[in-house]
Amino acid sequence: MEGAANHRRAKVRPGRLLISVAFATGLWILLVSSSINKHEMLVGAACVIPTIVFAFFTAQCMDVRFGLRLRDLAEAWRIPWYIGSDTVTVTRVLIKDLMHIRRAGSLFRVCGFDTSKHDPVRIARTVLAVACSTCSPNTIVIGIDQTQSRMLFHQIERSSVSTMTKRMGARG
Repeated sequence: MEGAANHRRAKVRPGRLLISVAFATGLWILLVSSSINKHEMLVGAACVIPTIVFAFFTAQCMDVRFGLRLRDLAEAWRIPWYIGSDTVTVTRVLIKDLMHIRRAGSLFRVCGFDTSKHDPVRIARTVLAVACSTCSPNTIVIGIDQTQSRMLFHQIERSSVSTMTKRMGARG
């Protein structure tokens, strides 16, 4: 009960809620729906509304502040290049494995990462680093350990930590 007494509830701002619903609906139409049909929009509403409700209840329970900077978000321009080059890498590894030239690897790697539980900018960079780095087929971020300031990730073929990830806080 002591933790409940110290718990502060975040305000739900109607404007942000409306923007979130509009954004999620737009993403649904863009990424999932092939056309705007009644049955597809009903399925979309059944997916979007619980997602937004869950996100806002979660935001109320957590006292996390994000300091998202435009220059950090702009690092995402590199994602299409990483997706293309890593698709070639993964395809090359697959072909070599299928032809019994060389077994496909599976590497778990660790690198340093600039983390913080209290700095809103570093929290936002951590979220962006996980999301943007995992877009690439060769790199999947497993998690970031804030106590040891380390990032654990998986790669099929060893490569260096991407420039985008380094600019968001990775070291190594």
